[in-house]
Amino acid sequence: MPIDLNLLEIEGKRQEYKDYIEEHRKNVKTVWLNILKCPELRNMVNAGMYGNQTGTVFEHIINQNIDMHDMSKYSEEEFEPYRRHFHSVNEKEKEESTFDYGIAWQHHKDNNKHHWQYWSERHIVNDMPWQYVVEMFCDHAAMSIKFGGTALEWFNDQLANNLEVDYIAAILLPCEDILTLNWQNYTMINIKTIIYYKCVRI
Repeated sequence: MPIDLNLLEIEGKRQEYKDYIEEHRKNVKTVWLNILKCPELRNMVNAGMYGNQTGTVFEHIINQNIDMHDMSKYSEEEFEPYRRHFHSVNEKEKEESTFDYGIAWQHHKDNNKHHWQYWSERHIVNDMPWQYVVEMFCDHAAMSIKFGGTALEWFNDQLANNLEVDYIAAILLPCEDILTLNWQNYTMINIKTIIYYKCVRI
């Protein structure tokens, strides 16, 4: 029986995408663990919380979120549309994935509260729960580990390409100092000089 070369290529691309997801999840966890290693940053994280969660209880909540970060990308609703869009076997497959990817991206936002769009699309302004702001920062910083630059540059790309400028600026601009850290060159010395994310509540 002849081997379907296209099927082998698709399987290779699926594995490539799985590897990307796991690398990103690992980088997100690395950022969070580095924050916990730094007393100044750890205190800032706990100082930024609200509600009744305190200290290690609050950190435990973030630990759970980090452990489950982006797991929805393995779901039936997301995996294949994302794979065809970002890890396609050819341009035709990528072009034909546009509609399905749009649906998958909406599913991802609806099931991942660390995306500011989850809150913006529900018209919840300036009240994004702190644990998701922390996870969102880890997400941005993890992207800078993979692709270089800083989390601030990833944030600015979102500002430049989105109409919800006021919303995300209210959440993220106060944390410009930590966003400018290049996590590829992470050291405990320079991380101690930066300020962590702060939600602006109006």
